[in-house]
Amino acid sequence: MPSPERVLVLDGQTTQGLACVRSLGRAGHTVYVASPLRRPLAAWSRYCRAHFRLGDETIVGFAALRAWARTQGVGIVLPQRERSCLLCDAERDQWEAAGIVVGCGREDMLLRAFDKGRTLEHAAACGLRIPPTRPRRRSDTPASSNPGSAISGSAAGFRPTTERATCRTRRRSRLEWPPVVAARRGR
Repeated sequence: MPSPERVLVLDGQTTQGLACVRSLGRAGHTVYVASPLRRPLAAWSRYCRAHFRLGDETIVGFAALRAWARTQGVGIVLPQRERSCLLCDAERDQWEAAGIVVGCGREDMLLRAFDKGRTLEHAAACGLRIPPTRPRRRSDTPASSNPGSAISGSAAGFRPTTERATCRTRRRSRLEWPPVVAARRGR
């Protein structure tokens, strides 16, 4: 078994962050959590040694995080979301100079991975079934106000078509995409 590491898990407010903390903790690693929230979900895990509250998700905020991680002896930082990946990669040299390995790819690879349209094209080329989608129009939701978009001006995401929404009410065959089921109160 490899020697235990000191790992900083970013985006502790997400369920992905919690799952990462639990998995690393069970494997015997010392885990730290960072989040912009005061009481992030992953910080409640028994495996979380300590947590850091980010003032904001900017280069300056991540510089303060990096200084804290260095004092804790962290050896690896694991970002969970697009924004965190891009912020860590933007100052990858400073993280590595502090002796901390950044657990995500470089910007060119990240931008390709975050391109939802390209992902759907690859899935279709591999023969995987995907739900009917259409490119989001700029008028639908500006990228800067979309909480899921870390890159302002990047390729917009995809949303289900109105055809899929209207299909909920009609009978469907086994070959069609599964309908969306809405829960009703009291039933």
